[in-house]
Amino acid sequence: MEDKTMLITEKSEKNDWLYVAGIPHKTLIQEAAPIKYITWTVTGITFIIGLVIALFFAYRNSRPINNVIKTLKEYADPDAKNDYDFLHGNISKLISRNKDLQMQLTEQKPLLKDAFLKQLLAGEITERNSDLHEFANQANVNLSCDHGYVSILKIEGYEDMSSSEIYQELNAIRLVIQQESMKIIDNFYVTTIHSDKLVYLFLDQEDDKILKEEIEKMFSSLQNLFQDEYRILLKVGTGHPFRSLSDISRSYNEAKHAMDYASFSNEKQGLYWYDDVMKEATVFHYPLEYEFRLLKSLKEGERLEAERIVYELLEENVGNRSLSADMHEQFINELKGTFYKALDQYVFRNDQIAETLRQKLRAISFDEGMQRMERRLIEVLQLYCEFVNKNRRQSNHSIVNAIKDYVHEHFSCTDLTIYMIAEHLSRPEKYISQIFKEETGEYLYEYLEKIRMEEAMTKLTNSSKTINDIAEQVGYNSAHSFRRAFKRIHNMTPNQFRKTSE
Repeated sequence: MEDKTMLITEKSEKNDWLYVAGIPHKTLIQEAAPIKYITWTVTGITFIIGLVIALFFAYRNSRPINNVIKTLKEYADPDAKNDYDFLHGNISKLISRNKDLQMQLTEQKPLLKDAFLKQLLAGEITERNSDLHEFANQANVNLSCDHGYVSILKIEGYEDMSSSEIYQELNAIRLVIQQESMKIIDNFYVTTIHSDKLVYLFLDQEDDKILKEEIEKMFSSLQNLFQDEYRILLKVGTGHPFRSLSDISRSYNEAKHAMDYASFSNEKQGLYWYDDVMKEATVFHYPLEYEFRLLKSLKEGERLEAERIVYELLEENVGNRSLSADMHEQFINELKGTFYKALDQYVFRNDQIAETLRQKLRAISFDEGMQRMERRLIEVLQLYCEFVNKNRRQSNHSIVNAIKDYVHEHFSCTDLTIYMIAEHLSRPEKYISQIFKEETGEYLYEYLEKIRMEEAMTKLTNSSKTINDIAEQVGYNSAHSFRRAFKRIHNMTPNQFRKTSE
């Protein structure tokens, strides 16, 4: 209607009357206003709640990124316009540096392999090393076989020459030798000891005779090829076969002796086997490498390794060589001299056990026969190693006690680390961790956590302090980390423990 009155009509089906109702515009607006206000209120509240929830999730999801950015800014210059540009730039740098590092590691692998083989040949790494196979895998060396030979190949005619051109020529010759060797046999590793010498390490589970024939075939083919094609002469010395990884160093030393014999031979080239060469030997066998290894084993208290070295020397000089009585006596005196050198350690000076061992060494006489002398030497060896190990245990025990005392005094320090303990004791971190694990059977960080938990349980039981205060007093950075550690160890929260102990 003209006055904005709203008309509502309804026709009756019973009497055909038309019912008309009029609602003024003002009345209609007044009645609808509450609905409008309610709608706007609900919409506004919903919007605000949604905004708060969105902000909460945005903060929670962005917090890790912000932490990463904050950490990166501590170690890098924040020169980007915004945080995401800064993050993108640093991640790109990390990826680039990682690729460079991977390339450097790839380039270092041949050097790592060469260093590992040299340590294996020198006897510095043996089966006694628990990480032997892990080191071998890192160096890409397969040690699944423990039988084989060690051979040394020498390029003749370059002994007294030294110039850059000669070194380049020798490098080329060695490379060709390795390539030609791989065409004949592939179950070996090779390293360089001098510019004109290559060391071959043959590893195989085949019968020694079969492998020996393959080695002879390979070196004969190489000698013929290089003599005919390049007019280069090659000499090869090979040791007695080894039947364990610990014997590799022994076979290597035998190969060196065979090569020394070959160097004085009038033949232009040839393959010299240690077993054949030593039949003509008239002097005892006790190289410096063996003495160094024996001294090292004695000083470290490694009885089994020291016994193995002594038995090898006795077998070689008594069983394999036809030495005169004077040479046998000289060999025993040299062996006794090594024990005297070992006794000169500071732990044996002015000690009663040192005098006892010296008397036993002086009592060893060549007149009593080799078997009795052997028993006396082994007895001295065992007593020596027992004393070293006993002294080490006492030293380790005192170090562990010092570690425990320091932990008990400073466990409440939130910054307490293994580095701080190692610095206090003036020892390397790795040494501290290893000694503690060997002596107690648990890791140092486990012991620290145990001490903190014991103190926390005492405070929860005997005091009414808050969880935050207790967490701070026992060395945790926050109550959250304390609760998490407590529940992981005790399968209950600190509050639950406090209630059960009441």
